[in-house]
Amino acid sequence: MVVVHVTRQEFLKDRQGKRLSDVLDDPEQPFDALLAFFNREEPQRRMEDSETYDKKAPVAAVVRDLEALPDVQAFLSAGDPQRKKRFEQTVAVVVRMIMERLGWELIPKKTAKR
Repeated sequence: MVVVHVTRQEFLKDRQGKRLSDVLDDPEQPFDALLAFFNREEPQRRMEDSETYDKKAPVAAVVRDLEALPDVQAFLSAGDPQRKKRFEQTVAVVVRMIMERLGWELIPKKTAKR
């Protein structure tokens, strides 16, 4: 399996990542732990398997392990809902970037017509 890597610089160049630069600038946010986790083969393989075999979102396969990381767990339990939401958005962007680099395409949701 090919393992892809996302760097801080690539994240900041991404169309969505650049809007989350405050997360990278916040020393209390565990962004480096997030990248270290997702830049490994095991989480990437499990995310692909989740899409392929379970028909579930890629992050569903790894969310427990991610939240169990000491830095991530400490941050999420600390409290500020707005900062937590920004971190969760950052996770979603990193997952999308990895899945796209692994060859997956985002399928737009169809909106109901009235």
